Amino acid sequence: MDSEELWKKYADSVMDGQPSIERAKIMAGFIKENRPMGKLSHVDQLSVHKMRRALENPHDEFAKTQQILAQEFSRFYRKRNLIVHSGRVLDHDIEQTADKLLPLVANGIDQIFIADMQYGISPTALAAKVKFRAGCLPEKGGPDEHRLVELLEPEKKSDST
Repeated sequence: MDSEELWKKYADSVMDGQPSIERAKIMAGFIKENRPMGKLSHVDQLSVHKMRRALENPHDEFAKTQQILAQEFSRFYRKRNLIVHSGRVLDHDIEQTADKLLPLVANGIDQIFIADMQYGISPTALAAKVKFRAGCLPEKGGPDEHRLVELLEPEKKSDST
């Protein structure tokens, strides 16, 4: 299958309304197979490069991402405390931190809401699943390339529960 056919497959999956997890799996396959992605902007090519690193070294990249997020949330919380407790903003850095975190928080809320409303999984149960799955990520990427992509994907509750 050539590059044009692959892009058509991806576009068809978007047009058919496939769940985002299925589109993510298709894109992960493109990245793992080093398919040409010349149509992408420079910024998108950088994103593909980062995803390739994550798919090749899921455990290390996930741990690094967790560390970065923890640092950013701590920084945001300290700046929030400065505002709340001093009543003034000492610098405008809080806007830059908020710009980084707000999309992640919004996405996280979406995932929590979807897990609860569609699958009946409580926020604490979802957090436990993600923590367990993260601990099971392989050191190096292998044939199970979707494990990282499926990290936040809730499993459907069985009919017997």
